[in-house]
Amino acid sequence: MRYNLFILSFAVLLATSCTQVVDPVFEQSGQDLFIKAQIESYTFRPEIQLNTTFTNTLDEVTLSSKVNTIVYVNDDDDPKDFRPLPENKSVWIAPAELEIAEGNDYRLLIDASELGFKATEASTRVPFSGNLGVKSLNIISNGQTSADGMTRLETKVTLNSSTELPEYYHLIPFIRNNDGTRLNLIIERISSNLNATIDLEHRHGILIDESVLDDTKEVSILLNTSDDIDIESLDFPFIYFDLKTTTKDYYLYNISISDQVKANASPFNKETLTYSNFSSGYGIFTIYTSKLDSIIIE
Repeated sequence: MRYNLFILSFAVLLATSCTQVVDPVFEQSGQDLFIKAQIESYTFRPEIQLNTTFTNTLDEVTLSSKVNTIVYVNDDDDPKDFRPLPENKSVWIAPAELEIAEGNDYRLLIDASELGFKATEASTRVPFSGNLGVKSLNIISNGQTSADGMTRLETKVTLNSSTELPEYYHLIPFIRNNDGTRLNLIIERISSNLNATIDLEHRHGILIDESVLDDTKEVSILLNTSDDIDIESLDFPFIYFDLKTTTKDYYLYNISISDQVKANASPFNKETLTYSNFSSGYGIFTIYTSKLDSIIIE
């Protein structure tokens, strides 16, 4: 996969590039397409975000129905069209008949040539869900009694691919408050297999490269709640683990954005290095699987 140095359009989009490490080359308009399509495999009628880049001197281009957004499944002859939401032209929704299955190949083609943009495409294969084992959980401190008011828990998990090939994972631990809301836990420290893990700066959880894990396949994590939480008062005293089995593109894309956030890079910083799997324009197309596991806090 290839890289590009370019000026980011704005911090929220965190636009990305493909090909080699060179200075950015835009169309004459000075703008290009940005696509964000990180899709969970079990989502009914998945959505993608489709925008154009802009700078402090160039406004964003409003896209229209003149843009063709098509996905092919296993390169068949029955492509499926995404359609923009009437109330939000930057969000495009898949047709109800689009089926996503583990092991299938998907190719996303976006043609906005009528608006002056190059056609672009990206491909992905849906990974098979990996396996998570929760080996242990220990309460280090309770927020009701600890000096800093934070609850800390230490857990040890194992990860294994369901195929013969190692996978990439995004692991998000959380608890549920008594009102049912989700409280994502903060990763305070990773104390094993550090070379195989990335603590993300721009979103919750850690990325894990199974191919770099040692033979134990174990990851030990110290978690905290960041809030004054009394574990003993929880109606559902469990830690939940949202395990996303991802593609390498997902892994590299999110690492590049996390690195930028960690470096406090400006959205107009030319030296920002990000990742894309589109043939032109910027962005990510990837499909991941998710499964949920839990362990009681006792």
